[in-house]
Order: sequence, then structure tokens, then C-alpha cells
Amino acid sequence: MVAESIDAVGGRWSGVISALPLVRTLHAAGEGELLARVVEAMAPAQGTEFGGKAAMSRLAGQGLVALREGDAATAVDILERAAATERALGYAFDAAALELDLAEALHVAGEGERAAVVRGGAESFMAALACVNPL
Repeated sequence: MVAESIDAVGGRWSGVISALPLVRTLHAAGEGELLARVVEAMAPAQGTEFGGKAAMSRLAGQGLVALREGDAATAVDILERAAATERALGYAFDAAALELDLAEALHVAGEGERAAVVRGGAESFMAALACVNPL
């Protein structure tokens, strides 16, 4: 189904509707190859540039691909930037969701204490919304 959707979208990713749940779900499901395909499909055509939610979804996906590939330092850098940008733009839920992924990357990078702080903040935010599954 996701592979069919990649073909159907054909590079016309929405700048308004986030694909963040898609990339986060693929990561959580262990679908690394499919995640990488989605992130690759999200690349703007040469000479063009995506903005808005399409750009942020792709950035987050790149961070998750880096994490899956064992490059925790790159994942931390990318996911920190993505979460900070979402928060600065007022997308608090998306920022908190990305902070859950950032906490995972920090843990893998050997920054357990920082991971716990980041995860705790994100989980507190989600709990305040009564969110039980932030995907």
C-alpha cells in the first residue's frame, strides 16, 4: 500500500499536510527499507524546493533513516533541528513526537541522561493531551 502511494504521489507531496506520521510509523514498524524509499521519493525535483510540512516530514525521515543505519550522531542532529523547527512554528504535537524519536537517537548515541530528560518532556506533553499512541 505504501509503495503504491509513493507511485501515486509522484513527487507531489503536500506542503500543508504532514507526512510525519507516515515516516514515524514506518520507523516504529521496523520498515527501514520502505522508510528509505519514502524519504527518497520525498526529494524535490531538481531545480525545485519543498517547503512547509513536506520539507519537515522529509527532514524527520532523514533523521530516522540515519538512526536505522546506525548513525546516531547524524540522527540526533537532524531530529533536534526538526523538533526545534516544529516547536518554533507552533506545531507542539509534532515537536513532541519528534522528541520521542530524538530520545531514542540520544539513547543509541550513548546520551542516556539527556535522552531521559527529552523523553520525559515529550511524554508529559503527550499525557497532558491524553495521547496514548503518538504515531
